[in-house]
Amino acid sequence: VFFLNLPQAASDDLVGLVEDVRDRLRPRPVAVLDAPEEVRAKLDVWGERDQGVVGLMQRIKERFDPQDLCNPGRSFGAA
Repeated sequence: VFFLNLPQAASDDLVGLVEDVRDRLRPRPVAVLDAPEEVRAKLDVWGERDQGVVGLMQRIKERFDPQDLCNPGRSFGAA
């Protein structure tokens, strides 16, 4: 697990930095935990999603939270 603190910069520059980090660390996942709204709007905070993993996580969520009470509408598989 890595935590990076990116410098103050324009939103387009920050998006570019995140994409660069993802390219360098691929195939390891890189998720954005906190960023200004304008940055979050320009990139997928979860990064690339393996559809097999997404399906598994959705089945686990359905099994243990069938009424969708825990973080309704928010999940790793949501686009």
